[in-house]
Order: sequence, then C-alpha cells, then structure tokens
Amino acid sequence: MSTQTHATTELLDAFEEFLHRYYREDIAILAQNYPKEQQSLIVDYRDLFAYDSRLADDVLAQPSQTLAYLDEALGLIDLPADIDLSRAGVCLTNLPESREFTVGEYRSRDLGELVSVYGHVSKRTDVHPLPEEAAFECQRCGTLTRLPQHGSEFQEPHECQGCERQGPFELDVDQTEWTDVQLLRLTVPPEVSKGGNGADIDVLLSEDATDALEAGDRATISGQLTVEEPGEGDPGFVPKLDGQAVEVEESDFESVEIEPHLEDINDIVAGEYGDPFDLLTESIAPNVVGMGEIKLALALQLFGGVRAELPDGRAQRGDIHILLLGDPGTAKSTLLEDIEVKSPCSAFASGKGVTEAGMTASAVKDSFGGDQWSLEAGALVLADGGIACVDEIDKINDGVVSSMHEALSKQRVNVNKAGINATLPTRTALLAAGNPKHGRFLAEQPIADQIDLGPTILSRFDLLFMIDDNLDEDEEKINDGMISNRQQAIRYSKEQEGNFDDIKPAVRLDVLRAWIAHAKRTVFPSIEDDEVAENVKQAFTDLRNANGAGEAVPVTRRKLEATQRLAEASARIRLSDTVEMQDIRRARNLLGRSMRDVGVDPDSGQLDADVVETGSSMTQKRRRESLYRHIEEMGGAEPVPESAIIEWGKEQEISESRVKADIATLKGKGEVYEPREKQYRVS
Repeated sequence: MSTQTHATTELLDAFEEFLHRYYREDIAILAQNYPKEQQSLIVDYRDLFAYDSRLADDVLAQPSQTLAYLDEALGLIDLPADIDLSRAGVCLTNLPESREFTVGEYRSRDLGELVSVYGHVSKRTDVHPLPEEAAFECQRCGTLTRLPQHGSEFQEPHECQGCERQGPFELDVDQTEWTDVQLLRLTVPPEVSKGGNGADIDVLLSEDATDALEAGDRATISGQLTVEEPGEGDPGFVPKLDGQAVEVEESDFESVEIEPHLEDINDIVAGEYGDPFDLLTESIAPNVVGMGEIKLALALQLFGGVRAELPDGRAQRGDIHILLLGDPGTAKSTLLEDIEVKSPCSAFASGKGVTEAGMTASAVKDSFGGDQWSLEAGALVLADGGIACVDEIDKINDGVVSSMHEALSKQRVNVNKAGINATLPTRTALLAAGNPKHGRFLAEQPIADQIDLGPTILSRFDLLFMIDDNLDEDEEKINDGMISNRQQAIRYSKEQEGNFDDIKPAVRLDVLRAWIAHAKRTVFPSIEDDEVAENVKQAFTDLRNANGAGEAVPVTRRKLEATQRLAEASARIRLSDTVEMQDIRRARNLLGRSMRDVGVDPDSGQLDADVVETGSSMTQKRRRESLYRHIEEMGGAEPVPESAIIEWGKEQEISESRVKADIATLKGKGEVYEPREKQYRVS
C-alpha cells in the first residue's frame, strides 16, 4: 500500500470514528429525512477539535480535500441497506474566533480556508436547480455519458463514450444528479460601515443552506473563501464564499456587548451622574448647540416604544417616526448622522435620486446573478429593528413615497415581481429631514404647503419639528457655542491637552449602544396604573381642546398612539417595566412642541392638526370653498378675471398673495380651470 493511500485510509478511519462517536443520533435523523427534507449533517467544529485538534486544524486550512473525506466517511457509516448517504454532505459551524470575519475583513492569506463571514443580506436570487453530474444521451447511438459539472458553467461531453463521436447530445433530466443553489450578496451591516462604501461578497449556497435568508437579514455564513476572476474596473481577483452553513441572527442587537457595560448603565439610570435624560440629550450631537427638546425626542426614538403583538397575528408598532423640517444650514444632517452612529442598528439614505429598491425593496435585474432577477433590500428593510435615517426626504419622487406608506404603517414590504413573491419586515423607526420647497420657510404659509411631501406621508410621523434660522434671544449663545466647539475640536484633533466636555458625549458611545440594546432586549413597559391611563386620555383631550371651548383641534387618534409610544420609550430609558406620570409628561411636552412647530394655522394663529393630517388648515379650506363659490356665482358667459377675484378678496380681507395661492391650489385639484390667461371658471 502506498504512503498516500495509507494516509487516506487513516483519515477516513479517523473521520468515521469521530462521526460514530459524536453524531450517531444526528446521522440517524439525517437518514430518516434524506434527501427531501435534509441533505446535510451539521457538525460543530468544537466537537471535531475536542476529538482531534490536529485534524480540526487541517480541516480549516485545507477544506477542499479534508471535507471531501469527511463527506466520504459519512457515507461509510453502517446504516440499513436501503439508505445511502454517499451523496450527503457535512457542514461545519461554530468555527474558532480566528476564522470569524465581518464582510471585508478577510485577506489573501485566508483564501482557500474555511471561514465564517458575518454580514447583511442586501440581495438574493431565488433557489434554482444546478446539475452536479449531468447525464447526456448521444442522439446517434443512445449511449449515456455522465460528466461532473463545476460551478455555473454548463459543460457537454467532448465525445460519446459509445460511438466516440462529438454528439449531438441531449440532457437526460431524470438521470442527472441535481442540487439546489442560491446566490446572495452579503454586505457590511450599515451600522458598521456608517455611510462608507462598505465591502460586499457574493455567496453561493447549496442544498440545506438555501432559502434560509431573506434580503435584510443579518447572518453568519460558514464556508470556503475562494475568488473569481476580476471584472471590468476591479483591481484584483474578487473574493467569493462557497457557503455551507447559515446561522441567522435572531436578535437585532445580538452583536452588541452588554455585560461589560451593565454596571455603568445601572449607575446612569440610578442617577449617579445626574439626570439620565439630561445625559442623553447632552450625548446627542454635542457639537450642535441647543435643540434640547429635539435631542430628547431623538433619544426616545433610539430606545423606542413596545411592539405589541395581537392574537390575529397583526402587530401595533412601537417605533417612533420623526421628521425634521428646517432651513438650510440648521444642522439637520448632523443630527441624522449622529443618530446613525449611535443606533446599534441603522441605515442611511439620501432622498435625492433614491429608488424604490434603495428605500424599501424591489425585484431588480442587473449584473448580480447573471440573467436572474434578485430581491434587493432598501434602507427601511436593512434597518429593521433600528433606525433608518433619510436626508432630503423632500427630494423623493412620488413612486418611492407611495412604497413607503405600507412600510411605515404596516411595517412590512411586499414584493411581487418577476416570479419573486416576498414579504420583508420594516420594523424600523424613520428619522427624516427635509428642506422647504422655496429654500426657506415663509411665515405666512402653512408648513405642509412648503414641503414636497403629501399629507399621507406627513401623517405617518409621530413628531414633526421645524428648525428655522430666525434671529432670536439665543443667537449670541449659539454663535459663541459654535465658535468654542470648533476650537475645542481642533485642539482635540491635534491631541492637545484641554477640557473637551462641550464636544464629548456625556455617555460614551459603547455604553450608550449597550444601554439601548439592553433596554430593547429586556424592558417592555406598559401602563399599569389607572391614574396614569387617565392622564394619557387627558393628554389627548387637552390636545384636541388646545384652542379653547368650541374650537376643537382636529387631532386624530394617531396622536393618542404616539403619546403611548413616547411614554413607553421614556420608561425604557429608565429600564422600568411600568409607564409612570413622568413618562406621560415627557410625551405630552414633546407632542405639544411638535404641534406648535408645524400644526399652527398661519391665518388664525391657532393649532390645527389638519395642516399636517390633510395638508390644509380648516381656515384655508373654508376660504377656498368661499372662493370657489364666488367664481361659480360670478361666472356666466365669460370666465371671471383674476383682477375681479382679487378685488373680492380685498373685500373679504384676504391678501392678494393668498388669493393667487388659493386659485393655484384649486387649479391643481382640477376644481377650476383657466380657459383664457388669468380668467377662471369652475370645472
């Protein structure tokens, strides 16, 4: 017997003994389910290492050779005569820490070895059959020729094994041995890449590993790291993973280490360093001066309310949606970027040029997967369980906005295209920022009229804040703070000594992320006290009656739900399972601020939720109805001139600019038309 044959026999014997000793019961289960329900045996690397550390090291370093012997050893296990596991495979999981990588961390020295790669599924194809050993029938003599297939390139025999002619051949589907395969793209999780380009790697899954992941999932995939030839523009060969085993990350914050920070978290919550809510607001964009209430709202958004599951399978969202509307240069983007970093799970998108696939999800056909359609996840799916930060939301086109409605209200996205039928979760809080359509906010016009978002999407937000650039009593304080903060930042970047308290967050980033993850995993507050429940109802009633007797504000019960979500988030910050009066007060104050910011009718100066809920205040609606009736009554054989309508407006104490704006609105709705220039009729 040759030395090589002896070594092979020893290796097979060692693997067979290992499987028999550690996995006898698992092999019996595989034998019962093979091949329809299960095609592979999952083996824990730690078991192999405990059996023989040198053998385990060989498997890591030379997976192509050693795993083939492990597969062969599985087929040698004594089983009933009618059971054949010779084509079953073995997949290794729980690889050592030295073999664990996040997408993009591996290097050329790791090529050819067995690794585990953690990342975010950004795209995936459907599962497709791939021939492992194709059977070809010669159309001249009928001889069946078998040819092993490698990769995705389909190869025919060079010549017939019977007549030795070069075909023609026809594939015999029944005699061909098939395997299921799926291609997916694994990317750096958004909260890790933090807005950078982010690496990615294509993964080929087969058999049991297929159909385990959806776009948007986080997962660890074990397999052999290989390469494919570089495409146009690639600087070198492109890494690729032949995936064998898939471990889906169940928890949204599983990668966040909590235990090392638990003592610090408990001390903060107990007030050892001051009020925890003050510490949080001081930790959010500390280089941005002021905005205390807005920063408190963002802190509540980070922790979120409780997702309530209903008996019929539906759920009530606990995520808090916030919209920041502001003049240019008011630090909106800075706030978004800061929250993206602080959230343990996040994604960032810009509304300018974003597609439906980039915002929610869609079936796309591009270079990925060849001619196949693939499912691509957007920001709201990628940030599932966390926060999606969307800048310049006013630049999003109408089609993308429509796709966001279901994602925000029902917290899911349905994709039905090109044979792909999938429902992806969007249990995501949305933090968005937008600019006014005219460049700056105009005091005499409602906020809803000044942004390019319809009332349907605006009403999905729990809180809306306006950040204007008007001069106020804090102007000098803000200017001094900006100058001082920049000087501190320069000294800090030069590693000079000094006090950097004004630009350093009060709570360290690692502690804050652990605090958020701990609260979301373990704290699920609810209202247990009747007095607190009564206060929630009273808060809603007070908001509806904010304008005094007989002047009810048309606030929908969405604000009642928002009050509860905000109060639950406040209790979560305190790590309390019970919502208390202080939590209700915080929620009431923020909702009141939000309503004062964007829910004020500029004509009457009173609160009017219709400004956000429908896009027009009640005063505007009544004025436009009156204008419509006037045009209708004045109209005869000839249309009504604009000058006559403006004169009527003066009699009603309506400014010329508002008359013209109302005419434009009625035209846009198709209620009036312009048969001749600046002359109008009702439709």
